[in-house]
Amino acid sequence: MVIYGFLVPMVLLLHWGFVKAVEKGHVTGRTGSIMQMIGYSGFAGTIGGQSLLFAKSAVELLKDAFHGSDAFWHVQTYAIIGMMTVCLLLQITYLNDGLKNFDSLFVIPVYESYWIIAGVIGGLVYFGEMEEFDSYQKHMFVLGTVITGSGLYVLTQKDSSLNSNDKTQYVEVSKFDTDLEEFDEGLESDRENSRKLRGNSSTPSLELPEFEGALGLDDVELPSVYGSNEESGKASSRRQRRSPFDKSI
Repeated sequence: MVIYGFLVPMVLLLHWGFVKAVEKGHVTGRTGSIMQMIGYSGFAGTIGGQSLLFAKSAVELLKDAFHGSDAFWHVQTYAIIGMMTVCLLLQITYLNDGLKNFDSLFVIPVYESYWIIAGVIGGLVYFGEMEEFDSYQKHMFVLGTVITGSGLYVLTQKDSSLNSNDKTQYVEVSKFDTDLEEFDEGLESDRENSRKLRGNSSTPSLELPEFEGALGLDDVELPSVYGSNEESGKASSRRQRRSPFDKSI
């Protein structure tokens, strides 16, 4: 238990140092990106494992209190609840910082791996569950931890950019936006030329009298839109004739 209490702060301090070393420019390039991503994710996952440990302790204390224990009369109970709250806040803060600066494809697996391993080891040590393991279970636990670490190593060796703010990821999108703007400008130019052509050309107007008979408008009283009395008389005589569509003919 003493060793565990010493190792956890050292692991947290190491990952915090990764983040600060990159922020101060001591490590740059891809190595710096990997260190900072592991710093954020590892710190959040490790402190998350401790929040899980404190949460389980708080639940056990609440169970004892409901069964008549005087758990709430001890300062240790409130210290455990306070530490659980602090761990949860730090976990969310560092996880959000990692997701803000790096791709979730890298941050989430690293965070989950640290969180599971830290939580399991904490439970084994704090609650004495390791003493109940036989030789086979201990070896399988070590093997699972090694497999998880190997997966994290392979993940960090991928060629994809770790930085979610890397502008090279958006080269194709930017090129597409440029092409789309050029297309819109060309379309607007074509529309302007079309309007100019329509303005310069004389479009012949349709004569309404040619369509009155076909549309059955002979019996409809139309307003006089003709410029002379002679044309008005012709329109009146047409209104007196029957429509060719009248079935009574």
